[in-house]
Amino acid sequence: MGKRYETMAGIGSSAPTLVIAGNDMGYKKKVESIIREKLVGHRVIFTGLLEGREKLAAYQDADVLVYPAIHEIFGLVPFEAMMCGTPVIVTDDCGCGEIIGREDIGSTLRYGDVQGLCAAIAGILKNPGIAVRRAEKGRKYILENLLWDRIGLKYEKLYTGIADKSFEMQAAKCSPGPEEHHDKLK
Repeated sequence: MGKRYETMAGIGSSAPTLVIAGNDMGYKKKVESIIREKLVGHRVIFTGLLEGREKLAAYQDADVLVYPAIHEIFGLVPFEAMMCGTPVIVTDDCGCGEIIGREDIGSTLRYGDVQGLCAAIAGILKNPGIAVRRAEKGRKYILENLLWDRIGLKYEKLYTGIADKSFEMQAAKCSPGPEEHHDKLK
């Protein structure tokens, strides 16, 4: 957890404010210690859990959302941020990282790659237009592929295909072969 916050010190003196939102998962004291050690307390805000309009406002106000998860099966936070137009950086081994990397709708990196994270954040801050276009591409991808009605249609198509294939296999087992069919016609 500390590596995320060490990153901020590596960006330089013109580093933006780091907003740490959500449950601290028991790491807040350790993070506060790192912040004091790195002398960056004036650039860090702990918001705690944000919900509803506050959460949406935080996404919209952010220049970039960093989601360095390693224990998330499929985190929705980066997708929520992209829906608000915010560029994202995620680790490549969490569920959402696979989609974000494959679709090129955000930046991915290995967990613990502090220098890579510094470079990715700096790149987004220096070239916000490119990052915002990727977020817009991400929003489009989400609307076309990840909404519940779209997912439901995909599963319906999958299950229908499986059922049709199963029916065809059962019908093939039950139908007489060409010789048997010919004999019955005599």
